[in-house]
Amino acid sequence: MTAGKYFTIAKMSFLRLTAYKTDIVIHFFTYPVVFASFFFFITGAFEGKLHQTGYTIPQLLTYYSVGWLLRMINHHGADIAIGQSILTGDIVNILVKPVHHHHYRMAEAAGKAFGRIIFYSLPAFFLLSIFVKRFILVWDATLLKFLVLSLIGFFISFEIQYIIGCAAFFFTVNHQIIWITDMTIRLMSGLIIPLSLFPDFVNRLLTLLPFQMIYYIPIQMWIGKIDAAGFSHALVTALTWLIILHLTGRWVCASGLKRLAIFGG
Repeated sequence: MTAGKYFTIAKMSFLRLTAYKTDIVIHFFTYPVVFASFFFFITGAFEGKLHQTGYTIPQLLTYYSVGWLLRMINHHGADIAIGQSILTGDIVNILVKPVHHHHYRMAEAAGKAFGRIIFYSLPAFFLLSIFVKRFILVWDATLLKFLVLSLIGFFISFEIQYIIGCAAFFFTVNHQIIWITDMTIRLMSGLIIPLSLFPDFVNRLLTLLPFQMIYYIPIQMWIGKIDAAGFSHALVTALTWLIILHLTGRWVCASGLKRLAIFGG
């Protein structure tokens, strides 16, 4: 199947997102409430106590703001869609098409992510840059490095969700399991608490895992806590984890398909 056809899949995923205009409006007005809650919490909890965190107030505000900008893009629900399609048997509708299951789901996720960038992340970014004086803006080479790490982080997030979704070949993956897994990944990726604020032994453990590449490392790049050498190390580490997770996902899916039985087939 040509790349053009996968682009069509991504386009259809984008159009499905735009079809639910009420959902777009609700999310557009909901996320500012999330940002505001973080702002109030940070200014109330850490004002005058910054020596305990290693961050300035603008850095913390920017940390959580950028984290949720990325969350809007990375939270595309591929794990739920894949798991449900396996449990209901709807996966056969993809398997009978001249497409690769992994590439098909990737194209879907990319189309949805693009829609979320257009309707959620970019509007929120412009509002933050205009109305939040303590929001740190970057327009130099740091921005490009951030975008590179964020793009790899998106693919890492997808590969993790793909593995979780394909686990439904072996046991029931319901919304509760996915929700618990998602909350755990949020914590270990630094979205809820910067990893540097964890105890040292926990921090060292979490930095060995791929989850930091989804949020923590790109955000650290944005707020200026990663230098050129750190960027090179982060880039190599992120690409290594992406390859490992991709191969793992392909193996899990292939193993699951061998035991798949739909209508006796």
